[in-house]
Amino acid sequence: MSESPEERERILRERMKPWEALLARGAITQQQFEAKKTEILGELEGVFCPSCGASNTPSARFCTTCGAELGVPPPIVPPPQPAYQPPVEARPPPLEKGMWKYAAFIIVGLVIGAAAIYGLGPAKEVMVPGPTVTRVETKTATATVTRAGTTTTITTTIARGGFIAPDFTLTDVRGQTLSLSGFKGRVVVLDFMATWCGYCAEENKHLRDISTQYSTNIAIITISVDPKSDTTETLRQYMEKYGITWFVALDTAGVGDDYSVFVLPTLVIVDKYGNIRTRYEGLTTASTLSAEIGLLVKE
Repeated sequence: MSESPEERERILRERMKPWEALLARGAITQQQFEAKKTEILGELEGVFCPSCGASNTPSARFCTTCGAELGVPPPIVPPPQPAYQPPVEARPPPLEKGMWKYAAFIIVGLVIGAAAIYGLGPAKEVMVPGPTVTRVETKTATATVTRAGTTTTITTTIARGGFIAPDFTLTDVRGQTLSLSGFKGRVVVLDFMATWCGYCAEENKHLRDISTQYSTNIAIITISVDPKSDTTETLRQYMEKYGITWFVALDTAGVGDDYSVFVLPTLVIVDKYGNIRTRYEGLTTASTLSAEIGLLVKE
């Protein structure tokens, strides 16, 4: 070999550094380390015959002097490193018995709060076939309802002494300005809806029956509480599709928030004096509405 002993020693140190690191980490054994060192020395100085001591080229398998097998050790391949295993995420302990209902209330509260904060519109949260009825003080009364030539006497419970309905001013799809206070002296049905709501579309046929039956004694105002999806034009098309002849307006003044609308459809019955008498959440039939409106128009 042409290198001097000092140069070979320097080359040996440089080439053994990676293997020293493997040995320090425990990736290879001391025996493998020494074997690799011998291999590199053989490459630098040649392979020495164990029988006669003659120097041979690194690739020689047999001694060129005595013919003895040199037994050059195969290259040392470091063992494969184990695959990375991510740490196991700690899971919270299961809720104790009886705690699930409290967790459910918290989750529902967070959803409603997020909808209110980020303007998602509370009305989109629930559509129900209903109805769920909310009343104040009640009394039992009867009313005679005539529909399709048939007269029926209905006994029902109506609200007495309700809360004052929040006033509002909106512009309907025809460009007319509407104020709830402008309808005092008439029973008002507030219909909170959205055009994508299937139950709201079904509610229209019941409102149409009520409008025909009580005509001049009541006012129906349909209010879309989703101004992000609905527009004045879509509401006009909606009126034509379902044959709506009463007032229809887009909620641009937060009326749905004032009336705490979280379910579609929601119907709020306001008496002649501007008091909320009954609130229906979900699909409500014309017969249910007739029983109550028939009493209110007579007050």
